[in-house]
Amino acid sequence: MDERPFDLSRAKLEGPDLFPRFLPRETRDLSRVDASPSSDLIIVERNGERLGLLTRDLAHPHVAQGELGGLPYLVSF
Repeated sequence: MDERPFDLSRAKLEGPDLFPRFLPRETRDLSRVDASPSSDLIIVERNGERLGLLTRDLAHPHVAQGELGGLPYLVSF
């Protein structure tokens, strides 16, 4: 394992976002979502708020981000 410290000068922190994010903007009742009982879910809870993401919705971007429980989140799949 490489023990050298991270060199921030090598990071690219500008330019276009080359990896689109999935931004869940609506709350959906899972009983009304077109999904089979065997569909895979990622479930996150923070401060009493819950978020369920169908993995098929993350098949292309592989990343979802937003706010949950008053704090930002990022889920990677």
